[in-house]
Amino acid sequence: MKAQRFFIIIGISILLAQLFCLSTVQAQESGTSGTPNFAIEPQYYMDIIGRIPFEEGVSIVRKARKFDRGWAFESGYQIVDRSGNVLTEIQIDPGLEGKEFALGRFDKVNKLSRFDHLYLVSDGMIRFNVYAEDNGKLIYGGYSPYKFGFINTKGELAVIPKFDDAHDFKEGMASVLVGDKYGFIDKSGSVVIQPQYDATGDFSEGMAAVQQGKKWGYVDKNSKEIVAPIFDDASDFSEGLAPVKRSGKWGYIDKSGNEVIPPQFDRAYSFNNGLALVADSRGVTSFINRSGTTVIYPKILNEKKEQRETGSIILVTFGEYFNFQEGYAPLRMGNKWGFIDVTGKIVIQPQYEDAGGFAEGLAAVKKNGKWGYIDKLGKEIIAPQFSKASFFAEGLAGVEVDGLWGYISNPLNTPSDWAKTEIETALSLKLIPDPLQFGYEINITRAEFSSLVVRLIEVKTGKSISALLSEENKTLDLEAFSDTIDPTILAAYSLGIVGGKGDGIFDPKGDITRQEAAVMLARTAKVLGISNVGGNVNYADDENIASWAKDSVSLVSSIKDKSNQSPVMGSTGNNNFSPKDSYTKQQAFITMKRLFNAN
Repeated sequence: MKAQRFFIIIGISILLAQLFCLSTVQAQESGTSGTPNFAIEPQYYMDIIGRIPFEEGVSIVRKARKFDRGWAFESGYQIVDRSGNVLTEIQIDPGLEGKEFALGRFDKVNKLSRFDHLYLVSDGMIRFNVYAEDNGKLIYGGYSPYKFGFINTKGELAVIPKFDDAHDFKEGMASVLVGDKYGFIDKSGSVVIQPQYDATGDFSEGMAAVQQGKKWGYVDKNSKEIVAPIFDDASDFSEGLAPVKRSGKWGYIDKSGNEVIPPQFDRAYSFNNGLALVADSRGVTSFINRSGTTVIYPKILNEKKEQRETGSIILVTFGEYFNFQEGYAPLRMGNKWGFIDVTGKIVIQPQYEDAGGFAEGLAAVKKNGKWGYIDKLGKEIIAPQFSKASFFAEGLAGVEVDGLWGYISNPLNTPSDWAKTEIETALSLKLIPDPLQFGYEINITRAEFSSLVVRLIEVKTGKSISALLSEENKTLDLEAFSDTIDPTILAAYSLGIVGGKGDGIFDPKGDITRQEAAVMLARTAKVLGISNVGGNVNYADDENIASWAKDSVSLVSSIKDKSNQSPVMGSTGNNNFSPKDSYTKQQAFITMKRLFNAN
């Protein structure tokens, strides 16, 4: 893990420079560059920690003013919502040196007044550290000794700062250091895995890498050893596989500890979109699939088929710290960046000075020293004009103007005209979870669709999903899939609404087709007790509908929304169902609203 952490540290530095501190953005309307839509005007200072991305509707910022010779802060750390409203302000007290200090003391309005740093929102919690005390006196200077604790997104103390080190919360648990050993706590601060490890990773897909002595293995959330500590280094699980190091080389294991891809790489990164980035001893990167087969390899292009001495060779490399995001990965040819898809095809020609990964349908790209955003067709959506910018998260991206940061709205964050009215109704019915209220025209993922059906069932029945599962004597099967333990997915699976793709894979980030959506919606209707009252519906392209989906397509095409008599799913035009077409978020939102109003 130490070696992996070294690469992660380097990666984070580059990531912060290229993602959190990317540069430039401006909205484009009707094919021409326009004024960016600021959700929150530039007014904040952002340091290397990168307090930029929104999570669960909030972010952490500090108001500041810029002068010729530096900065002046106008506030302490603030937790703000997506409109810039300050939910709570956490003041810094600069005059504490030499004063008595009670560890973890809060004032009457739950404002932390004695601390050094707040970090990013992660899993609904915010890590912070305070200077440790020595005989009741604060110790200033240096990076230690510190004590770490957590607040929640309301700014309330959740975990008293008493740990010597702490990781961010992941999957409801955080690694903490007590003395010289690491263990894990839950969100109440209770120790759930006793400090006993020399180092740890974070929980991912229900397991965490832990170091005992010089070797690494994996444990579950009950501290049960799942994979014996036999590796020289180890990283987190992603899509059911984890990179591990043995005898100087990296390979991959599954969640039973079985060697799936033998150690052979000098570096190995997590799987994403079914592919993982690896590097050989020369530092040359390539992408492998889950079988370990190289499927995308950087080539030395020689368009004229001439020898290297001619100087016509162009070196091709990948965006090492981005990997695939939303099906695309940055690629560099010579000194220009473009993008490839999961087949290795160049989908956006190299033409930019730098590029970040795709998020919410847009990627930040640098041109003429400034950054802007393009969509997946390579169309310039937000023209380059800012010095720095972040990726989009929950519909917002941080951008820098004259040294101050603000947040712009994703221009893709608007429903199509034909969908607006029904989506507004869906929002008013609270059928759309906050984290999904962006990128309406983007294809919905399997994980997102699962969260939608769970929300629909909860709103429609007025019961929590846990209560409904209990009524039916069903529980969440944490072992159902090797690539996710998302509770909404597992809940939808337990109710028989969603299934896997075989070999224990759910593919949470994968898209769904219209016929797949029809099957899931039909199963949801069954859970809700909604039956076919309109008879069968036939489509002109019926022969293209898979046999396993025909009944479901007929059902969701006959069930109608009582408010407007629209079928839950209908024709895409010319009486075609288009079963293999993709399914967008806005289409999914509307079908949930129609199913809610069915009876």
